[in-house]
Amino acid sequence: MDCVFCSLVGQRELFTGESEHFFSVRDIHPKSEGHTVVILKEHCAHFGELDFDLGNEFLEFVQDCVQKLGCESYNLVVNTGSESGQVISHFHLHIIPRRKADGVHL
Repeated sequence: MDCVFCSLVGQRELFTGESEHFFSVRDIHPKSEGHTVVILKEHCAHFGELDFDLGNEFLEFVQDCVQKLGCESYNLVVNTGSESGQVISHFHLHIIPRRKADGVHL
């Protein structure tokens, strides 16, 4: 399997944050300044395959990433399946900081 997110796991210099099972990086095609992607280190195709036991760590890590970004308004986006817009078949969540009249369309 050739997965772009799996290939990032060993590239810590790109990380903006890390926990035991997750890491974050800046999106290479950002919708807004600070657009961050939270990625599971172990390959998992989509949200429905996420190990339930990782839920608390995931939520705490996402909250930590949001606090580091320092934004009051933001979108949390998870696309599951190609029809929803999921391009990379590896579970991830987008944190998209929002600002007044930013022109971002999701």
